[in-house]
Amino acid sequence: TGVKSTTGVITILGTTTINSGATFAANPSVSNIDFRGNVTINAGGTFVDGGGNHTFLGSTWTGTGTYSGTGTVSFVRQGGQNQTINTSTFNNLNFSTGGGTVIIAGAITVNGDLNVTSTNGGVNINIGSTIASSNGVGTFTLSSGRSITCLGLNSFPANFGVYDLQPTSTVLYSG
Repeated sequence: TGVKSTTGVITILGTTTINSGATFAANPSVSNIDFRGNVTINAGGTFVDGGGNHTFLGSTWTGTGTYSGTGTVSFVRQGGQNQTINTSTFNNLNFSTGGGTVIIAGAITVNGDLNVTSTNGGVNINIGSTIASSNGVGTFTLSSGRSITCLGLNSFPANFGVYDLQPTSTVLYSG
């Protein structure tokens, strides 16, 4: 419980769990967090991004608690390994993995921009899962040569103010 704060660039090698009643806060503009293990923000817990640029190299991110801030979380796992995002909220969200697939397995809310720049991998949005802008003003960018796979009805990223599907990008629908 209570508030835990960071300063500077920190690397967390193990699992990060933010329990109910706890707040994990990156200090504004001076903290970037490199999450190397799984992240769970439990209901009643809060992650404050401090406006920083944070990286996630773990395999699973789950955020049923509160996400607050104007920063960015980038999923950057390399080596063909997959990452899964369960129900979560982010401000800006980047997928820039190297060979693995980011699997969306719940309702993802994005308050800012969503960028897909993954190489040799892509993004799979599972049946019944969604990615949506919370306010209708963010930009969804699918970079050239990158792909998303939409499994099931209504799984294409929704409610973004701008859609930038660049040349040679691919959207695959199944189901």
